[in-house]
Amino acid sequence: MKKLFFQLFVLVSSQLMIAQSSSKSISGSVSDEYTLLPEVTVAINEATGNIITGKDGRYEILAKKGDKLFFSHGNMMPVQIVVEDVTRTLNVQMFPKVEKLKNVTVSKNILKSQSELFREYKHNPNLISTAFGILDKESASFSLRILDANEIKSGTSDLSLALRGRFAGVRTELINDRITGRSNQSITLRNGAAGFDIDGQFFSEYPLFLDVQNIERIAVISSASALTRYGTFGKGGMIIINTRTSDFNRNLAQKEAIRIRESQTGQPLTSALAGNDLLGNAPSYLKQLRKASSTDEAVKMYNDLKSRYKNSPYFVLDMYQFFLTERRSEVLAEEIVRDHWHLFKEDPPALKALAYHYQAGGKRGKAHELLRQVFLLRPDYAQSYMDLANSYEDIGAYKKATSLYARFIYLSENGYFSKKDKGFQRVIQRDLFNHLSRHGAGVVSTAGGRIKLNDPEFKGTRLVFEWNDGEAEFDLQFVNPENQQYTWEHTLKQAPDRITDEKLKGYSCEEFLIDDYITGTWPVNVKYMGNKRLTPTYLKLTIYTDYGQPTQTKQYRLFKLMVKDVNQHLVSLSTSGNGLLN
Repeated sequence: MKKLFFQLFVLVSSQLMIAQSSSKSISGSVSDEYTLLPEVTVAINEATGNIITGKDGRYEILAKKGDKLFFSHGNMMPVQIVVEDVTRTLNVQMFPKVEKLKNVTVSKNILKSQSELFREYKHNPNLISTAFGILDKESASFSLRILDANEIKSGTSDLSLALRGRFAGVRTELINDRITGRSNQSITLRNGAAGFDIDGQFFSEYPLFLDVQNIERIAVISSASALTRYGTFGKGGMIIINTRTSDFNRNLAQKEAIRIRESQTGQPLTSALAGNDLLGNAPSYLKQLRKASSTDEAVKMYNDLKSRYKNSPYFVLDMYQFFLTERRSEVLAEEIVRDHWHLFKEDPPALKALAYHYQAGGKRGKAHELLRQVFLLRPDYAQSYMDLANSYEDIGAYKKATSLYARFIYLSENGYFSKKDKGFQRVIQRDLFNHLSRHGAGVVSTAGGRIKLNDPEFKGTRLVFEWNDGEAEFDLQFVNPENQQYTWEHTLKQAPDRITDEKLKGYSCEEFLIDDYITGTWPVNVKYMGNKRLTPTYLKLTIYTDYGQPTQTKQYRLFKLMVKDVNQHLVSLSTSGNGLLN
């Protein structure tokens, strides 16, 4: 055992030395709620040699794993982000400092607030939503023409045809992925000379994925002064598109339809969108595949699509899930993963996402192989030990699970992992105790002595949430049978210390215990705020019912988080003896 521990020390030490010696380029943009921010200071570990964002709010900096990037700007609250092994893109949002002022008189402004424009959007065709807020055609300081959905001919499938002849001074023709935009100027979209703002997200390439019949409104901005906020994305003009199924429209519909009840804690209990309600926000390629009349037709569509998305593991995961669940073809699903294995094998977040799919589908042996690979890639991450130990238990290798737990405790005792973290130690201690109470003795023997574990003394429903992307920001909402609400906040704005701790120690999980003293139904919801990139986050929920009892059961549920700023329903739990309701 001592030999194994020594080998592990060497492995962890070598990985740390490699991580500490290799710098990499990290880039992105910095913005507030409405606009990109120039002159933001980006510093590494508060050292000299700072970088300042340009007029387009973008930056690029060299940093190593474990470095802390500090973002500071005028009256904005500073932001600190720890660099991970997979960090390449960080699009950072900053928030203004709030100062309490006395004896201040506020006079009415003739310009409408964003809240007022938000409320008017549905009924006012002169409004369009951008990445920086809602623009009002009537009060804009530049010429703005907005095309409404009813002005797009039914059956039109080509965006360039929908735009042709509709905007003064703008010719729109799609020839070899080239579109002619601002007057007398040719715009090559694939070279990034022009851009699209689609539901608040920037695209430099022509949006072949876009369903024209799903468009709510379109506007073209050609004014140089109006384009400055878009930086290099807008140097040749911007085409603004709002879709009917956007986050904005979903949030708008939700706010209009919602009935708010006040909980005993004074917090409003809001409704949440269920899985079927979120289908409208699925990627366009999934909508296309769902129209296929047969598996053969779906395969043909997939073959046409895969060259376009060949570098995206998230496209592969969507294809895997589609052919497995909607076309009932496990053979095709596994073939797709094998064909794109190169996208996963060196990418821990992608590997974890695929492992989550396997666990939720009952393929625990396949998940185990992936988690072993994650462990080899991240031996210095605390959660690598817990994930692999729990996986050993899933496949019935109880002695190996015990040994791996013991390794983690030994390393913690010798300073490799802090015992005083903000969340992880409690989770792994409870996992270890539960493992030993079911499969072994109540103590663990290590090279450093014998460690006694305290019985957590909990019986009820235990929920353990894990997420594959360390940059993910979200709120979890729990509503008890008496309509009292508790929200756990996991954002840089509300919980910066917690997220920093996660990055430094290497964990992305949290547990929640639901006592059965209040019987009834517990809805559990999530509100997703993104992960600083235009990629989804995968959230795995492990549900232990009758926790700590001989009748204990464990099951996995998987959720894809992609729609931002909307309450998404996850599960409803019953403490009346029925367990998981949905």
